[in-house]
Amino acid sequence: MTDLNDEAARRVGLADAIVIPNERAKEAHSAFDYLRLRAHQRSDRGTTGVLMVGPSQTGKSTILHSYRRRLNTPQALEDGRIPVLLVTLTANQTRKGLAQDILRAIDAFGYQTVWQKGTENQLLSRVQANIKQHKVELLILDEIQHLVHSDNQKLASSVSDTIKWLLMESVVPVVMSGVEEAWLPFRANLQLQKRCAAPIVMDPLDLAKREDQHLFRSFLVSFMVEVEAQNIIADATGVLTENRVPECIYEASEGVLGQACNLIKDALYLAIRRGSDALSVSDLSEATDRCWVAFDRLRINPFVHGIAPVRPVRRMGR
Repeated sequence: MTDLNDEAARRVGLADAIVIPNERAKEAHSAFDYLRLRAHQRSDRGTTGVLMVGPSQTGKSTILHSYRRRLNTPQALEDGRIPVLLVTLTANQTRKGLAQDILRAIDAFGYQTVWQKGTENQLLSRVQANIKQHKVELLILDEIQHLVHSDNQKLASSVSDTIKWLLMESVVPVVMSGVEEAWLPFRANLQLQKRCAAPIVMDPLDLAKREDQHLFRSFLVSFMVEVEAQNIIADATGVLTENRVPECIYEASEGVLGQACNLIKDALYLAIRRGSDALSVSDLSEATDRCWVAFDRLRINPFVHGIAPVRPVRRMGR
């Protein structure tokens, strides 16, 4: 049993590392490139920001991390540059906390910014100096919804003003990413809105739309092909030809690509544990019961009870 657990952990770990390029990622990366290239023009009008917003597991983190990997080459880092600085914001943000989070992210590259010490203004000055020193071309602030304090739901408007300052003073272009609550700082700060490009909205996919249907199906096929290429399981693609399996995966995942991947990985774990060389509908069904229905994320199992009537997908920020 231990050997099976070890093998399942190893192979599902390989599946965790699979990244499938898709049109949404390409469009987001193109928007990020534009922010960087526009900043290179050294305009006295400041730099530009963009908001990327969507439910959890819609692919935001994959988009951010894959972009960082592409720009932060070994040569750039060896030269002391940090082209893309990705910062995960801590909860209940303050101006001082924002500065410390940014400096702590720089420290992760082996530098010493002394983020623990200093007044708010000293820390912000240190942020500006370090961004210039390390030639940061794009600052990514992930979990931007933390500008809304969880204890009292108050908006940290001074923090959004600080982000606006980074843009106005041409310190660095900024990508802000988060879940639906991330809209709040923008709705409350008209000046920040004016400093930003059109938002990147990561709605769940809607199979009623032809382009979303194509994206979802091609994503599933590409993911399963890569599962086979990585020798995670010999036959992963075959299950997609079974009756309405792609639609059932869509129903269980609610059109969220990350959730679809997690369902498949849960099913792979079950298939590997039973010693199978092929992923089956029963694996997907059992995974849905164990990890979706059991936690009340789904009321019924579509692999057992069929597809529910078509319902409109709720759009973010509408």
